Amino acid sequence: MSAPVAKLVPYVHTEHGVERPDPFHWLKNREDPDLIPHLEVENAYLEEELGHLADLRKTLYDEMLGRIQEDDSSVPVRIGDYWYFNRTVEGKAYGIHARKHGSLDAPEEILVDENVLADGLDYFKLEQLTISPDHKRVAWLQDTDGAERFTLHVRDLSTGVTTQIASNLKWSITWAADGRTLFATKGDAAQRPYQAWRFDAFGEREPELVFQEDDERFFVGVDRTRDWRFVMIEIGSKTTSEVHTLPGDAPWSDPTVVWPRRSDVLYDVAHRDGRFVIRTNDAGINFRVVSVPDD
Repeated sequence: MSAPVAKLVPYVHTEHGVERPDPFHWLKNREDPDLIPHLEVENAYLEEELGHLADLRKTLYDEMLGRIQEDDSSVPVRIGDYWYFNRTVEGKAYGIHARKHGSLDAPEEILVDENVLADGLDYFKLEQLTISPDHKRVAWLQDTDGAERFTLHVRDLSTGVTTQIASNLKWSITWAADGRTLFATKGDAAQRPYQAWRFDAFGEREPELVFQEDDERFFVGVDRTRDWRFVMIEIGSKTTSEVHTLPGDAPWSDPTVVWPRRSDVLYDVAHRDGRFVIRTNDAGINFRVVSVPDD
């Protein structure tokens, strides 16, 4: 079998006034009818050329697997009255998220078994599993095709009922202190996280866009302060950042900027006892820590 040769399609990138030809740019187009047939031929050629290494691949795989402790558990973390941990089981590809109430000797309660969610799928990835502040619901992002466009799911831990809340999300989610509002980010055409949305886990309010960043240098993320007092919308580039906050107990209010962005100034925000604690490089290369009243 001869090595396959991809077709050449004229295409020119132009950056900073410089033209750069790229005849293979068409390989990025998933809708091109020649893409999948070409990849199938490439894969067939790969198998033919490397088929004689099949036994070696199996030997290496078995050796690496033999060095992995498949039955394992993370260190339990206490949050409120619960101990939360993750564990893996021999022969299963994905993790199990669980907790125990009151004591490590208490019965285990499985929150999410990724092996069940992934059953029958060619691809599965779970991200950002997070528990509500009242410990009654768990939320997570999942991707089932590898495109990193996630769907948001919420499970009621008293009934086991799981609901899909939103789709086409990117990377970060957080609960608000009210225990029913979730914040998440969406991506633009280039899959840059550029919007922050809020969702009602009970479906009684329509999803709402909270913030949009149009400057392509900046990515948007969502988080919360550790004391649950504020939800944070974090906007950042490599050299500049900005944080907006919303009260955790009034998450459908308008966001307020902590400190308007300044070029080449980075900062992040924590909260304690009525004050924002800010780490920033505004005064020099090394960072300093300052605090201000949260009003």
